Amino acid sequence: GLGWENDVRSNTADAGAFLTTDLVWDDSLDLTLGGRYDDYNVRSVDGGVLSFEPVTGRGNAGRFTYSASLSYKTPWGVVPYVTTAKSASVEIGQASEVLTSLLAGRDWLSNSFLNEAGVKFAALDDHLLGSLDWYVQNRTQLNHGAGGITNVIGTRAKGAELELRYVATPNFSLTLAGSLQHTTIKGPDHSFAYVPARTYGVTPQNGFGGSYVT
Repeated sequence: GLGWENDVRSNTADAGAFLTTDLVWDDSLDLTLGGRYDDYNVRSVDGGVLSFEPVTGRGNAGRFTYSASLSYKTPWGVVPYVTTAKSASVEIGQASEVLTSLLAGRDWLSNSFLNEAGVKFAALDDHLLGSLDWYVQNRTQLNHGAGGITNVIGTRAKGAELELRYVATPNFSLTLAGSLQHTTIKGPDHSFAYVPARTYGVTPQNGFGGSYVT
C-alpha cells in the first residue's frame, strides 16, 4: 500500500523542580515569585517515504524559567499590578510530534517572555468585577511552509485586554470581554510560494509550463 510522506514518532521526557513564594506587606503590597528548572529529553524517528528531513533526531537541554508579580490593594477596591515571566516549551506539532529537522537544527525548545501591567477592581459589594491590562509578549511559533518545510519563527505581540462582569442575582450575570492585539513576525522566515510564470508576463510556452519560486 501507499505510505505516509511523514510518519513521525516521538518520545518526550521532562524532569524538573519548582519553587514559589508569596510575600505580603501590610495586607496591601503582594509579591509573588516563582522559579522552575526543567530537563528535557526528546527522541524522534521519521519513517515516512518522502520526509525531506533526517530519519532520526535527538535533543537534550535544561532550561530555567521564572515569574514575578507585584500588586497593591488600595482602600477603594482597585488593584494595580505588574508581571514579568519567562517560560519554555517544546515545539510540538498538531499530533504532539517533534520533527527530526527541528532536533537537527536545535530549534525544538523555545523561550517566551511576557511583560504585563494592568489594574483589577471590584465595586458594588463585589457585584461588579473588572480588569484592564496591557502586555508585550515575545514567543515563537511553528511555520508550515510550502513543500512540507517547517521552521520556527519569532513573533512579538502587543495588546490590551478588557473584562467586565456584573452579577445581578445568584442565577444571572453579564460578562463583557474584549481584546486588541498587533503581532509582528520577527523571523527568520524561510517560507516560499509558487507563482505562475504569467504573473510576470511570461507566456506558458516560454515558461515551459512551470512556475517561479518566491
